[in-house]
Amino acid sequence: MQHTVKLIALSFIIYFSSIMMLNAKQLKVTGGNLKVNNASLVLQDMDLVNSGAITSTDGNIVFSSSSASNISGSGSTQFDSLTIDVAVDDFNLSKDVMIGSHLELQSGHLVLNDQDATLADMATVAGADANNYIQTNASGTLIRPVADADVTFPIGNSSYNPAILNNDGGTADFYSVRVRDELLENGSSGAQVDEYGVNRTWEIDEQSSGGSNIDVTLTWDTSDEIETTGSDYVQANYNSGEWNIVASGVASGTLGLNSLTSSDNSNLGDYAIFEDRSPLTDSYICNDNGALDITDVLNTTENYHAGTTLTSDALVTASASILYTAGTSIQL
Repeated sequence: MQHTVKLIALSFIIYFSSIMMLNAKQLKVTGGNLKVNNASLVLQDMDLVNSGAITSTDGNIVFSSSSASNISGSGSTQFDSLTIDVAVDDFNLSKDVMIGSHLELQSGHLVLNDQDATLADMATVAGADANNYIQTNASGTLIRPVADADVTFPIGNSSYNPAILNNDGGTADFYSVRVRDELLENGSSGAQVDEYGVNRTWEIDEQSSGGSNIDVTLTWDTSDEIETTGSDYVQANYNSGEWNIVASGVASGTLGLNSLTSSDNSNLGDYAIFEDRSPLTDSYICNDNGALDITDVLNTTENYHAGTTLTSDALVTASASILYTAGTSIQL
């Protein structure tokens, strides 16, 4: 007599309006597939350990905790909608995650550590502000698609410093952004800058090199500045061994913060905000308290400022761009 054995593969599919998991430390997915369809799965005071696969096609996974929560494991984690409500501490990633349609930041930071969080095309973010944002505290980045419209990257580290990108006329692509709490002389290396700048560096990169025509808006709070005097600002991109000015002017207001926007960027990498008098972005010769007399031949981009009278007998060549400012008078 011949016997037939049928193996039935099971997956965990949730169809209820909601399900609450109480008084446990971890929800572990050790194999198979956890699916959340047309439902809300609430993980209360729990960590998620995924060594299988998580797919949430039309459902929302909520982390509601009174202390820090974590996602770890070796499996693929794809949320359709993710809600973070961590009353104390943060929500930490120990693996990359993908979010398909929506990220809700109700309370707490989404801390990337060395992981990436990718938002799919058309995915939205709600609740981001000075208290609740995506924290780029290490090498992890926020990745989003950018086409011909403003896209906000709600990031920060010790404070909220979102960046807004618009690929105006360029090729639509995925862009990764993170912000560091430092301003270094050589972009990602060198000495810490101790005056005339904002103590932040934004790293902006694209998935497929080429085709960028990005408008970049950087934001900061006045408390993020280092030994500034309140003058006009410049946005600079570190390229070819130096900080190159890509925008200048008075700071605008965006998302309740100071902001400055540059246009038509094709060279990405490190971006920063300086005051227009910073010696790292221009040749700046200054006598704040007295007169300044200028001679010689000028053939570069240079700024000169005198607290009282500025006098110049210099020969300015056709290739030069010279800015003279003075507190009392300018004599040429």
